[in-house]
Amino acid sequence: MQIRNSLIVTLLLLTGCAASRGSVFTATRDPAFDTYPQDKLDKVSIGWLAHSGTMAVSTITRISPSDWVPRSSVVIRESNDTILVCYSVVHRSGQPVGEPPVATRITFLVPGIQRDDSRKVLLSSTCGSASSGA
Repeated sequence: MQIRNSLIVTLLLLTGCAASRGSVFTATRDPAFDTYPQDKLDKVSIGWLAHSGTMAVSTITRISPSDWVPRSSVVIRESNDTILVCYSVVHRSGQPVGEPPVATRITFLVPGIQRDDSRKVLLSSTCGSASSGA
């Protein structure tokens, strides 16, 4: 199945603790991102889900349409001054290799964080535990 120009939605459950598993809420490839400014990529945006008060952390980054963020790679690490969302981008088995990266919005849910929490929120694609397959 060709992933290009499609919406990928993965709803996952997350528990909040010092070094807990995280969740990918959505990964979206949208043609509107094709002209997204390079200097705006990989910036962290924070929002809140109104019905649950859960923190939603998102970024727009470039990944190949044949890659994905597996649930098993997302880890939340909390310290006194930071909330670090770690994840890995891996190749989806059975998909073509070498497709050029496209701007993709990735959103993670981080429950258990209060709205008035003053800690800095960071994202890292290099500290998650890699997983393979689709």
